[in-house]
Amino acid sequence: IFLDADKENYKVYYDLAMKGLLRKGGMIMADNTLCSLVYREGDMRRQKLHEFNEYVRNDPRVEQVVLTVREGISIIRALD
Repeated sequence: IFLDADKENYKVYYDLAMKGLLRKGGMIMADNTLCSLVYREGDMRRQKLHEFNEYVRNDPRVEQVVLTVREGISIIRALD
């Protein structure tokens, strides 16, 4: 599953994927996950991307790596 949509709803899309769209061992690629570094403080997108990254980091159902290419790509794998 590739996420490249409105940054404010990445967490919603992630939850939808984890609730049945993504099979065990499947992967989610989330684009622009380091964009929070680009937006100014106080910008909602900055906060929402930070919240998304923390949410995934704290989810015991997955493991992830963040590629620091351009605005960042998170590769998230559902654990068996």
